Amino acid sequence: MLYIIGLGLGDEKDITLRGLEAVQKCEKVYMEAYTSLLSFAYNEDTRCVGFARLGSEDQMIVTGTMKQLLAVDFGAPLHCLVIVGKTHPLEEEMLDVYKLEGGSPHQKDDGSV
Repeated sequence: MLYIIGLGLGDEKDITLRGLEAVQKCEKVYMEAYTSLLSFAYNEDTRCVGFARLGSEDQMIVTGTMKQLLAVDFGAPLHCLVIVGKTHPLEEEMLDVYKLEGGSPHQKDDGSV
């Protein structure tokens, strides 16, 4: 039997009693975390990349922890935040190009994408 059980929007305690009973009967339980708002997937030390106005003269690309990026002024929209998962060594090297150093964005190249 396959059960799909909603866990609410922000707290795993939002599961219904029927949902909990179904989970307790299962041999295996898989949790989908891609669209979940539960906070176990990331925290203030999670590595991220912030993008602003890509392709324009004043584009900005910065990588750092979520906590570090909170202090960055990305200026006018459009903005995008990418939460970094597992990376290849080549990707790590590229992320280092846009690493946040000393509290301010630092780019080792001309900023072109």
